[in-house]
Amino acid sequence: MTFAQSVGAFFRRLKPFILLFLLTQFLVRLALTLVSAKDLSFHPADWLVPFFTGFWFDIVTLLPILVVFLLFPLLLPVSWAGKRFDRAVGLSGFAIFLFLMVVQGVSEYFFWDEFTTRFNFIAVDYLVYTQEVIQNIMESYPVVPLLAGIGLLAVGGAYLLRRQVKAGFAPHPPFMKRLAVFATITGMAAAGVLVTSDSITRPMPSAIARELGGNGLYGLVSAFFSNEIDFANFYRTIPEKQAAERTRDLLAEDHEPFESTDLNDITRDIRAEGPMLRKNVILVGMESMSAEFMGTFGNPKRLTPNLDRLASEGLLFTEMRATGTRTVRGLEAIALSVPPTPGQSILRRPGNDNLFTIGSVFQDSGYDTRFLYGGYGYFDNMNAFFSGNGFGIVDRATMAAGDVHFANAWGVSDEDLYDEVIRQADSSAKAGKNFFSFVMNTSNHRPFTYPAGAIDIPSPGGRDGAVKYSDYAIGELVKKASAKPWFRDTVFVFVADHTASVAGKVELDMNKYHIPCIIWSQGFVEPRRINRLASQVDIAPSLLALLQASYRSRFFGDDLIEADEPERPVYISNYQKVAMIMHGRTTILEPKKQIVQMKGGEVQPESAVDHNAVEDTVAVYQYASHWRDISRRIPSVLDNGTLALGRFSVHRLPDPKRRAPPSRATPTIPVR
Repeated sequence: MTFAQSVGAFFRRLKPFILLFLLTQFLVRLALTLVSAKDLSFHPADWLVPFFTGFWFDIVTLLPILVVFLLFPLLLPVSWAGKRFDRAVGLSGFAIFLFLMVVQGVSEYFFWDEFTTRFNFIAVDYLVYTQEVIQNIMESYPVVPLLAGIGLLAVGGAYLLRRQVKAGFAPHPPFMKRLAVFATITGMAAAGVLVTSDSITRPMPSAIARELGGNGLYGLVSAFFSNEIDFANFYRTIPEKQAAERTRDLLAEDHEPFESTDLNDITRDIRAEGPMLRKNVILVGMESMSAEFMGTFGNPKRLTPNLDRLASEGLLFTEMRATGTRTVRGLEAIALSVPPTPGQSILRRPGNDNLFTIGSVFQDSGYDTRFLYGGYGYFDNMNAFFSGNGFGIVDRATMAAGDVHFANAWGVSDEDLYDEVIRQADSSAKAGKNFFSFVMNTSNHRPFTYPAGAIDIPSPGGRDGAVKYSDYAIGELVKKASAKPWFRDTVFVFVADHTASVAGKVELDMNKYHIPCIIWSQGFVEPRRINRLASQVDIAPSLLALLQASYRSRFFGDDLIEADEPERPVYISNYQKVAMIMHGRTTILEPKKQIVQMKGGEVQPESAVDHNAVEDTVAVYQYASHWRDISRRIPSVLDNGTLALGRFSVHRLPDPKRRAPPSRATPTIPVR
């Protein structure tokens, strides 16, 4: 059998699947075009071009699917071809594929009806955040009857087309010919993906035509790997210049003037009197540690005696809020001090290296900076992000086997992790260097297992046991560190990455984002409570202010140490929706360019909306969506030649007057 004959044999086997895929994609595109007819112009590009570009995207999407389908005939022995097992697999596979194609088509229709777009990052959320999303889908659509009906259609369709499916079962080429065909199709699939991008649809005159000219499955996979959503396409916007001006006004009210008149540059000098206090820093991100777990915030179970003690002895931010609902959102906010722009965290987006971070400020002063994680740091792209921004990486993969005494699916125990933190600190101290260690633990997470005998709740101890063990391990960290010579010159920061749950009657309820944040250093930080409402973006500038650091900043957060600071923006988010809180109002930006403003848990009618707050919220998130430009790394060196972090004495300008908020015309952004 020649190569061409082998290709023909494979084509006959795959022909029903190929035709089914192309037909369903055409029908989906046609249906979406018809339901959008009123929004399309009479220009031929709106009606015809999407079908040509769409066919290309369909082929590019189909080829990787064929690679998967070819695995079965590739490995199938020649003697089995066309026999009962082969026929059973082929017919079952066709029925399943028919079911999936119809489900995809119906899903795309409902998704289009909701967002007027093909699958994108919002659809990725539907796959990743299943617990939250499935409940919403079940409440919104007749899911069970739909799936049952599609299942019957798939079985019936496979039965009616059984002869066409069986016609391709024989002849079966020899293995090497099959392998050659498989390699060829795989190469074509790879080439198609490499040469194809969404830019193909950009010349089309309308956004709807561009969406019609794509492919939903291609868009879904592309969104999964790009991990971000186009802000301008899905959220309310204002003119770019206006967004930049308002954002700079918000950031500059309590800081030195901006260095540049360029509206796309938020660089400004933060100056302190005298040299920096060159303290070491160990910043611990605490997995899912809601404020409500601590006795300090009213929990009666005595789960956190160590954190409660540190809170009473150190600097406690009583109204700290997480910016999001996942670990990477907390790490993003603490490291970058940027608002949580829609889509996935910056940690998981391409082009996230060489950014301005809290680590880069310490690095510019010669500190050792490390990211230490109890699990495998490839998860959520953590290692790639932190290493791309100058941090040394320590995770479960780099820890010596003898140093791991307990581990579960998520990572090593907090005790083992903190022992590694101390070893790394010893290494820096021995080399005569200061260190900044950014630590992320894992124990307060399902399956809630931890070393036996550590606490009085047997493992697995549910959430209470995991919280109590996490607190116990923090106590052990502080106790072991106190025996080290570098302890007196070290500041500890304990802050949660997010809360254990944000579910509640009110969406984006700021009380559901309440987390502990403690800065503690024996003999250095005096007991104090700061009761200002804040979010994780404020941690980096506050920590640097405590150390009396002078540096060039691109942070969005604010120094919370100043007692007389006015209220500042607080940022929270959940997957698709982002919000800014100021003056008791929560302004929420939603996909489909919707805006909601809440006060006291109630949605505000148009007559009661604070439109300045609305425009400020739109401006900040629109501006922050250009994070690759505004957060790129800069040297923390001041114009007068002094280095950041007080290597030389840097003085604050003489008692500058705080800038008054700029006068603003009443905006006209409507609110739902």
